[in-house]
Amino acid sequence: MNFYIYENWVAEKKAVIHRGECSFCNNGEGIHPNIHGEKNGRWHGPFDSYEEARRFAEGLRDREVRDCKFCLRETRETLIDRFKEFVGVQRRWFEGK
Repeated sequence: MNFYIYENWVAEKKAVIHRGECSFCNNGEGIHPNIHGEKNGRWHGPFDSYEEARRFAEGLRDREVRDCKFCLRETRETLIDRFKEFVGVQRRWFEGK
């Protein structure tokens, strides 16, 4: 799985991390023809892992780094669910002592 970053320097000065297959990313091509060149922003990538993309994005100057609310939502929710499950297991273990 590949990851891409869209760096936008006009609208919100942000860098958004996407999965390559995200409909907003289209493997770094975006959803609109790039008729303005790099006037509004640009794509970076591909990156082999989310962690690699995140490190790169955090190195961009003056950009708020975000995860795509669509393609990476599942990843965040999965991590939260796993953490809650882990906490529950730990709680039950301590209560059993």
